[in-house]
Amino acid sequence: MTATGLDLHGDVRTLNVWDADDAYVMLDGSRPSFASSQPDPLWSPVGGLLTVSARGQDLDKGISQIWSENNVWTDPSAVSAHSNMGQVFEYFLDTHGRLGIDGEGGRMISVVHVTADGRPMDNAYWNGIVIAYGDGDESFSPLAGALDIAAHEFTHGMIQHTVNLEYRGQSGALNESFADVFAAMVDREDWLIGEDAVLDGVYPSGALRDMSSPHNNGVTSDHYWQPEHMDEYLDLPDSIDNGGVHINSGIPNRACYLLAQAIGRPKTEQIYYRVLDARYLNSRSNFDDMRLAAEQSARDLFGDRSDELLAVASAFEAVGVTGGTVYKPPAPVAPNEGEELLVFVNAAEDDSSLYVVRSVWDSDDDIRQLTPTQVLRTSARPVAVSSDGSYLLFVDSESNLRVINADGTGEEVIDDYGDWWSISLSPDGRQLASTSNTEDGAIWILDLVNADGFEEIALYEPTTQSDVSTQAVLFADALDWDTEGEYLIYDALNAIPQAAGDALTYWTVNLVQPESKSILPLFPPFPAGYHLGNPSFGNTTSRYVAFDFYSEESGSNEIWVYDLVSGGGGLIAYTSNFSNPAFSPDDTELAYTYQADDGSHNIARISLDLEHLSANGDPWGFVGEASSATWMHVPTSSTVSAPIASFDLSTTTGDVPLVVSFTDRSTGGIEQHAWDFGDGTTSGSPNPTHTYRSPGTYTVTLTVTNSGGSSTKSATITASAPPVALDTRLRSNGRFPWEDGLGANVYEFDTWRLLTWADDSSGGGTVTGEYIGEWSNEGLVPVVVSYHVRFFGESQQEIGRYVDEASTFTLQPGETRQITTRFSVPLASVEEANSIASMAVFAGFTEGVSTARLLVRAIISGREYVSSTEVSVNRRVNFQVLRYTRPNLSDTTEVFGFTMTIPPSLGSATGATGFRVGTVAGVVETVTIEYEGLRGEFAFTTVPAKVIDHIVIEPSEVTLAPGERVDFRAIAVDRYGNSYPAKGTVLWAVLPSEMGSVVERSGRFTAGDWSGEGYVVAFAVHGLEFGNTETSVQGSGKVTISTPLPTEFALHQNHPNPFNPGTQIRFDTPRESMVRLDIYNMAGQWITRLVEEALDAGQHTVMWSPAGLPSGVYIYRLHADEYVEIQKMLLVR
Repeated sequence: MTATGLDLHGDVRTLNVWDADDAYVMLDGSRPSFASSQPDPLWSPVGGLLTVSARGQDLDKGISQIWSENNVWTDPSAVSAHSNMGQVFEYFLDTHGRLGIDGEGGRMISVVHVTADGRPMDNAYWNGIVIAYGDGDESFSPLAGALDIAAHEFTHGMIQHTVNLEYRGQSGALNESFADVFAAMVDREDWLIGEDAVLDGVYPSGALRDMSSPHNNGVTSDHYWQPEHMDEYLDLPDSIDNGGVHINSGIPNRACYLLAQAIGRPKTEQIYYRVLDARYLNSRSNFDDMRLAAEQSARDLFGDRSDELLAVASAFEAVGVTGGTVYKPPAPVAPNEGEELLVFVNAAEDDSSLYVVRSVWDSDDDIRQLTPTQVLRTSARPVAVSSDGSYLLFVDSESNLRVINADGTGEEVIDDYGDWWSISLSPDGRQLASTSNTEDGAIWILDLVNADGFEEIALYEPTTQSDVSTQAVLFADALDWDTEGEYLIYDALNAIPQAAGDALTYWTVNLVQPESKSILPLFPPFPAGYHLGNPSFGNTTSRYVAFDFYSEESGSNEIWVYDLVSGGGGLIAYTSNFSNPAFSPDDTELAYTYQADDGSHNIARISLDLEHLSANGDPWGFVGEASSATWMHVPTSSTVSAPIASFDLSTTTGDVPLVVSFTDRSTGGIEQHAWDFGDGTTSGSPNPTHTYRSPGTYTVTLTVTNSGGSSTKSATITASAPPVALDTRLRSNGRFPWEDGLGANVYEFDTWRLLTWADDSSGGGTVTGEYIGEWSNEGLVPVVVSYHVRFFGESQQEIGRYVDEASTFTLQPGETRQITTRFSVPLASVEEANSIASMAVFAGFTEGVSTARLLVRAIISGREYVSSTEVSVNRRVNFQVLRYTRPNLSDTTEVFGFTMTIPPSLGSATGATGFRVGTVAGVVETVTIEYEGLRGEFAFTTVPAKVIDHIVIEPSEVTLAPGERVDFRAIAVDRYGNSYPAKGTVLWAVLPSEMGSVVERSGRFTAGDWSGEGYVVAFAVHGLEFGNTETSVQGSGKVTISTPLPTEFALHQNHPNPFNPGTQIRFDTPRESMVRLDIYNMAGQWITRLVEEALDAGQHTVMWSPAGLPSGVYIYRLHADEYVEIQKMLLVR
């Protein structure tokens, strides 16, 4: 079915839509990816291009179908997004033979009208499952209107399903660059990105980025500037744009542009697509890897001696990418010698106690019970073992945290809050990471050394925009530390509510860095019906990850190992259930849980080949009636475990000279410390302090050693450079401090750079620069300003100064002027120029300094008024008088003993500092204040007194449907019945949470999902001002809020969904009805009846908390009079 609609540019677009019998849906089912079998085409179209709306909300608040009853489409954003996605799909299919984002015909979802944190979103993003478009704000119009933005976000998804470039540093910049490359290939009219959505005047080029000229008509300090050569590369920490992914992408962007100029777009796009399709990059590839990959792609397509291959090399050489420093994964760390054991949970029906068994066992003597305490067997990771095998932590069956020594002694409860689920202990034994048994969407870190309590890591789904995330995480399940103790891997269930049908749920596996709380996606979300979870790292290297993989369609459970570097993966074993695989201490095998034919759970082991991506033989059963295998390495009596290096830094960035203090946090009987600071200097002190005196990026490494071996830990330190760049100007605010004599505004070194250095014959030279000062006179009299520039070294000694006689000018009151001064200062050497630590601009004033005036303030009921105000009759007024001598009123002194002159018609003095207003309203008079020859005035207008009797709230009655909004206001009523609208604050007093929400201090109320008839709610009113009086009152008023009765029967989607342990089911009855609400499983078997009674008209909510039921999809059925409706819900254990 086709239709037409106007897009955001006013152009008519032809759309492919779906005929849903009684209406039309913005679903494109015309593509070859669209499956012939469609169980739920409206909400889960297999291979369809679906466009939906977030309705001006954040994505996690839910999405809705875009419907039309007459096939007329009036939402320009939806029209643009739907049409653009069709064009992008066609490009990749026609040009590269690719069937959609995942290459396998998976569904593609575009979401329009998305906000970020409740505010208009000036962005678009890919979150791993949908492309989300904001409606713009300060820099963009609705972003769905740009074809290249649609192609850009589509490519992010394609990268995730091919080489999966890690979204940080150079690999993240390549991710961004590829997205820009194919954006420019789909929208081929130029090399600009986002030009069709950028607002006028925001970017000098008229575009977000320019691949042909990444500087984008800007300078380094402009946010839209990008480097175009490795000489300009910015080595940024992960906290800034994930290491500069949107900044440094300008370098490979420029290389692509140069290549296309040499060989044309058609050949260029084939080279770039093959890099991805042939997996010539790994997840952590850098720019040099990209050059080599593009060269190999050109060889494949055009030959070893082709002009195209030479053009690739020339393009990357032109931007300073030589191909000489490719990414090399860290070498595995050999495990210490010692005994390997397996800790497991008894899987007998009536026992879940903790046991330990030798890795090679022949008799019952080789297996023993550690504790009879029952363990939480439903958890994916209920046990964590210390790296030296001396103790264990575990979650008991009551979800409390316990610790026990490896010999079974010393068991105690660490935390009895009862919400522990899965746990993982860091390699140094300092931090315990955990998930809880609630839908808290978080990981918790417990410091076991400093007893600092818990630190929460609020989880989110990262997107391709560093400042935008999707808050759709319901809960995290299993987790594991990497070998360095820097990252955690975890799986999490996410849900995006849909207005009808099941929520859009999906599992993700991500990495989180607890120190920065930054999250990186590891795998793309899998299609509906496929589940990946229970990830665990290797023990000698974090390169390999083992995980469970389950297909609902085939019912198969599999164990896979994934190589984070190469992006390769391998099937290791078939199982009959989720198995929670765990690497052995030397990573040569896996232990896992499987379910036998008789229903028992047992532990099996399987050896791995040298590449870790396939099995070396068949699995063998190891322990019967056992689960949750956890390896434990215990050093032999003659073996000393190697230490684990770790340290903290006082800072990682700063200007030279940069002083950094290092604090050793290593563990494991350290005999020797060896620090390499990366600048040619070393230290053997445990906690050294080092000064970096030259600019650059340094890798500091700590190596700790004992008789058992050694380990290392590294960190990066960036010392900022002294002035090196040309044509960079200092911009400063030249507002004067208005001090007697000379006053100085001092600017730190990193706010400006010098322009040039010119040698002279004596070995010295002259440094030149440009100072642009914006000076303003905020005072009341003219001032004459003269200024000069001084430079200071590290110890604040003056190095040189520049005085220009022309740097003298007059500023009139209220005038602002920009002054440009090009200065030149002779210095002894370029080293002295590079040692400049700060610059000061000294300004002197020759007029206006001695001017003094009086400032008069009226104090009425504790409030201050300046110059004039209205005041009610019979009111007491006090004065505060200030003497000031600077034009901007900043230098003031309160004075006493002043003289007041009060007109008799206004009132009479009550003391030395105040007076009482008379009884006559309508008087307009001025009080005069004099002090030591200075004069000040204050004007008053008298108004009748208002005595507030009570407060009412308007409207007093209101009927609201869920989501509807009303603005309440407070009205003060005096004893004569006169009403005065409130000027102050209305506070919500008592409000049940299910009723809705009120915007604090405004009285704006939005109804929630609740039902009630004549619900009376009280408002509290504090400190309001009414009318034109200063009267301050308190009081309260009440309103009646009702919800409209339903007009038809309805059965709504349960919430939350998926759920564990309980969920709410809501339904509507428009009249008194006999109601039955039943639960069934997917086989149609009746489970239970929640309601069987006559109910009045209204909205009704029922809570269901199933006990003893397994995970799965369940059906709930409403039968009310003649009305029958069913819905599905997902229970996740």
